[in-house]
Amino acid sequence: MTRRWGIAAGLALSALVLYARTRAFPFINLDDPGYVESNAWVQQGLSWQGFQWAFSTFEMANWHPFTWLSLMAGVSLFGPGSGAMHGVNAALHAASAVLVYLVLSRMTGATWRSALVAGLFALHPMHVESVAWISERKDVLSVFFGLLTLLAYEHHSRRPGIGRFLAVATAFAASLLAKPMLVTLPCLLLLLDVWPLGRVPLVAPAAIPLPRPVIGWRRAILEKLPLLALGALDAVMTYRAQAAGGAVAPDSLSHRIANAVTGYARYLGKLLWPADLSFLYPVNHAGEPALRVVASLAVVVGVSALTVVGIRKRPWATVGWFWFLGTLVPVIGLVQVGWQSMADRYVYFPALGLWVAIVWTLAGMRWQPPRLVTVGLAVSVLGALAWLTHDRIELFGDEERLYRQGLSVTGPNDRLHEWLGSYLYSRGRREEAREQFLEAARIYPTPSNLKSLGNVSDELGMLDQAERAFRTASSLDPGDDDAVVKLAEVVRRLGRASEASALLLDAARRPVDPRRSASQRAVLGAALVESGNVEEGIAILEDVVQRVPGNPELLSTLSEAYLYSGDRERAEGLALRAVNGRARGGGAYQVLGALRSARGDWAGAVEVLERGKLAEVDDPFRRLPLAEALAATGRLTEACENWSFVLRSPRALPPDRQRASEGARLADCLATPRPPPP
Repeated sequence: MTRRWGIAAGLALSALVLYARTRAFPFINLDDPGYVESNAWVQQGLSWQGFQWAFSTFEMANWHPFTWLSLMAGVSLFGPGSGAMHGVNAALHAASAVLVYLVLSRMTGATWRSALVAGLFALHPMHVESVAWISERKDVLSVFFGLLTLLAYEHHSRRPGIGRFLAVATAFAASLLAKPMLVTLPCLLLLLDVWPLGRVPLVAPAAIPLPRPVIGWRRAILEKLPLLALGALDAVMTYRAQAAGGAVAPDSLSHRIANAVTGYARYLGKLLWPADLSFLYPVNHAGEPALRVVASLAVVVGVSALTVVGIRKRPWATVGWFWFLGTLVPVIGLVQVGWQSMADRYVYFPALGLWVAIVWTLAGMRWQPPRLVTVGLAVSVLGALAWLTHDRIELFGDEERLYRQGLSVTGPNDRLHEWLGSYLYSRGRREEAREQFLEAARIYPTPSNLKSLGNVSDELGMLDQAERAFRTASSLDPGDDDAVVKLAEVVRRLGRASEASALLLDAARRPVDPRRSASQRAVLGAALVESGNVEEGIAILEDVVQRVPGNPELLSTLSEAYLYSGDRERAEGLALRAVNGRARGGGAYQVLGALRSARGDWAGAVEVLERGKLAEVDDPFRRLPLAEALAATGRLTEACENWSFVLRSPRALPPDRQRASEGARLADCLATPRPPPP
């Protein structure tokens, strides 16, 4: 017992020490804002309303309520900073490494083999993405509960009973509610019934390390049916979420099968020789080369045949190999989700099967080297993996390096260029960002990279190039309301107001695609209002609010529209509902500030507009009414600071600068900065 807990402590400590420095890492600009930084529900911590939202939302094109609740709990306990979020991921990984050891040692009685597999799990560099990326909380949480499922199943196998099986089902449900990765776990439990549990008579009795009560195939399969039903239900919810979020890619069946076959071989290669790892392995839009597909298929079929033939004498090889193959099925690409052909995070749990097959096979060989040599080799392998993992972890502390390293491994690909461009843009490096978006669009134009190119071209004053980018994005996806709105705005600023209005009206008259984001449709409604098509815009916004009732951001947008139309009473009611719902943007505060200013309640206006400024601190348009309200209450120094901010901001439009300059002049602000040239 002392040795067992000493090994467990060593595993946990090694994982925690290795990942300790992630606590100093910032959020990553990819997905982390949607999961934590900019997510109003997560930022407010645990609440009953947040609990309801977690179980009803398809946010981030996923249905994983336990992941949302875990992130909310982290904010409630430790605050919204990245350090604690990273710390929880590392702690879950360390706990899972201990669970791997406990599960395998209890099932097989093999202490050191189990410890070696757990060490490979704890230290392998392909697992860095799951642990060091905050958005992958879903991965470490799902696998933690998945391993608890295996531990509960081992307990159930010793003396089957309803209470013990309910523990298995509960842990499995928790795993699915964190991430749907382990939907094939019931099939793995059936494999474990063969070996090492020996609950079904298929292998030689001598190969079963710790025999359990034999139940036979029929009962073993029937026992898994409730778990399979849970997995099927979760799979349906997940597909709905990903389809609604536009994450299901329309690749042909032949491309998906080819990608799946080559994916197995590539995962196998990188697990055995973890070189040239990347944050993204892009899909080959032209399809995989036929020779690579045939070679990969030969490897998969050949190893499968060898393990099946030797199942009676070496059942660990069969169970481990099919553990690897089977638990990768949900993410192998038969249903293509996202832009990756494969991902390091996908082998976080499947790799365990490969390690079991290899470690037990090596340990079962007739010729064995001296114990000292065996220990030395094991320590050397683990040490090398830890070193590689140390270097890989460093990349997640520097987002630019992470993307550039991926490009150096995979070669030019549209997604990494786009993500690098987004990172550079967020750091104010507009010209460099534009180069990356240009390269992304050159390699494979998508509405996403073209809109990014249009945005940065617009900000750099390249309106003709911005128009081309937005027009191309709109032609690639005619239902993309966001692209139409951006195109209309550029066209309007180029002096073609009637054409801009026509673009918006055409988009408004298209049939509504229920799979489209409600927020995109709301952007179109707001643009129609601003362009003077008030009735059409409000009609769209009312429809959106009915589709997503109670959403504070949509209520805020609708309140701004009613204020623009002159309906102050309805605008105020909607704005109050948005503020009470903790709207992230500043629109509702702007409405309340304007209404209080109109009533002469300047102090009340300052109070709500200050809150609006905090919601959108970089938006110069939000600063203008605040500056005017501050000036009206005699707080001229603060008013001048806000006018000065508008005049310095590269995001301020000419009317904003003119309004700020006039306000600063009337208030006699000292050293009023000159507005930058248009």
